[in-house]
Amino acid sequence: MHKIISRTMFTLLLFVLLMSSLSLKVSAEETNYTPSGIAYSELKDVIDNYVNEYIGNTTAGASVAVLQNDETIFKSNYGYSDIKNKIPITDNTVFEWGSVTKLFVWVSVMQLVEEDKLDLNEDIKVYLPENFFKKSQFKQPITMLNLMNHNGGWEEHLTDLFNSNPQNVKSLKETLEIFEPKQVYKPGEVVSYSNYGAGLAAYIVECITGMDFYEYVNQYIFDVLDMKKTSIHPLQEDNLFIQKNRQLTKGYSNGFKERPIYYLGLYPAGGAIGTLSDMCKFVSALIPKDGETSPLFKKEDTLDFLFSKSYVPTDDFPGISHGFWEHYYSVRTLEHGGNTDSFSAQITFAPEEGVAVLIMSNQAHERAICFGLKDKIFGSYKTDNFDGELPDSSIVKGNYWSMRRTHSGFSQWMNLIINEVTVVDENTIDIDGDVYYQIRPYVYQYTDKGGASELIYLDVINGQVKSMYQEYGEYEPISNLVVISRLGVMAFLVFSLIYFIFAFIISVIYGLKRKNNLSIKAKRMIILNIVGFVSIVNTGILFYRSSMYPSYNDLKIHFIVNIIAVVLIMFTLCRNLISAIKRKTEDKRKIGYILANIIAVLYVVIIVACGIYK
Repeated sequence: MHKIISRTMFTLLLFVLLMSSLSLKVSAEETNYTPSGIAYSELKDVIDNYVNEYIGNTTAGASVAVLQNDETIFKSNYGYSDIKNKIPITDNTVFEWGSVTKLFVWVSVMQLVEEDKLDLNEDIKVYLPENFFKKSQFKQPITMLNLMNHNGGWEEHLTDLFNSNPQNVKSLKETLEIFEPKQVYKPGEVVSYSNYGAGLAAYIVECITGMDFYEYVNQYIFDVLDMKKTSIHPLQEDNLFIQKNRQLTKGYSNGFKERPIYYLGLYPAGGAIGTLSDMCKFVSALIPKDGETSPLFKKEDTLDFLFSKSYVPTDDFPGISHGFWEHYYSVRTLEHGGNTDSFSAQITFAPEEGVAVLIMSNQAHERAICFGLKDKIFGSYKTDNFDGELPDSSIVKGNYWSMRRTHSGFSQWMNLIINEVTVVDENTIDIDGDVYYQIRPYVYQYTDKGGASELIYLDVINGQVKSMYQEYGEYEPISNLVVISRLGVMAFLVFSLIYFIFAFIISVIYGLKRKNNLSIKAKRMIILNIVGFVSIVNTGILFYRSSMYPSYNDLKIHFIVNIIAVVLIMFTLCRNLISAIKRKTEDKRKIGYILANIIAVLYVVIIVACGIYK
């Protein structure tokens, strides 16, 4: 009897062990594939074939890695770090991280939350020096959660982000004071990506800890993860390896034009520089194995909270997870991209699956690899068919522009990028050539030939579109009148340029011919034309220089010139008006005088109304 029982127990034990072994084997096999279904054994061929299609054609160089938790499944380098001297990208090549740097800010914030030193829902004025904000427009408090969700309400700011001269880089506090944009939306109302908000969050870390932000990151992130080949210092003065190798790595714009090195005063928003290997260490710490705690945090649930949704425009739609942008592929992912003047970076990972794709490139605004590769790894987003009634798409038709734009000063006139939405049929719309299909009420999906997918959501109130939310920001409808008026202003400025050029030439010739016999009125008209010519050329230079990452001090001379020009033009116009009242002008000259005065008046109105003097 005992032998029968023993044999039975032995058989059962053997069966359990066999099934456990089989289960472990199946589980291991399941993790040997990317979420899109690519076997890890085939990953090298797939990535090599894809990346090499663009290296040397549209992209100077790149480094790519695929992670499974703390294991590097794939890592490779492509192209050149210096095209002219044929220096290939290696494991020691350093790249600018761009806005991926912001992830250090959000991790630092969560470390302080974990220690009860920071409350995400507290008014941030509690942590800042008194009267820190000078351009606040609303009484509603701004919280750290607003900063993480990019809905603090600030307009876009185009100056003082980059510096070509390292001596112009100031402390983070001073940079924020100089850089402060106008608050144009109520906190929490609009998602408008904000470099200022991220920099402000980093400064709050400074205020709480008493440390410079780069020192805090060095101690609590880089040292913890042994990231010795990365620096977030605005001048990289704390890391000689980075200083040396950044000089060796060349960054390129379109056409493989070598770009100069720029420095960021607002460095927490985009100033990190480092190797792909160090980026792997950082991302591995964000996707630990089940049951393990990230070395960046003391509690396991801190990471879960960090990756939970903190903002979403509607149910079952990608939102924001405390500074990380959510994107739906075949699995849920979190990601953050980064662009500087001549570098691109992209981190995308699936928290539940523990899979990550990391891409770094020395090519400005690189999209083919940074965007296309993550689609290959994570697969296409698919949704169940909606069985209910879908609203008609006709309400979507119109023009839209980004709510991340400047609202004041001269740079507001650089926001001429308008997205036109047309209706294909009752459930299909076209946005600048890309076709989106309505998959559920007011949610549309676009899928390109490669399987890449993007969702948009329309916030509709009383049958009117309030805003169009794409996965990285919001767009609002813009009336045809506004579009026409803006195009009209730009057209008038171009016309003024042409007019004042000819008027300037004619005035000079006329003045030289009759220099000893010029009437006072003729002299005033010559002055008017010369001042107008100088001002319009100055305005053209202002717009041109604005595209080259200037500081406010760089542009100040142009504002001063326009202010002086407006004063001189107004003085001359007043003198002309007084003169016209007192005496008559010959008919053959009257048309010329009237035309010149009208153009001058309109020009002054546009300069003042459009803020092209500030």
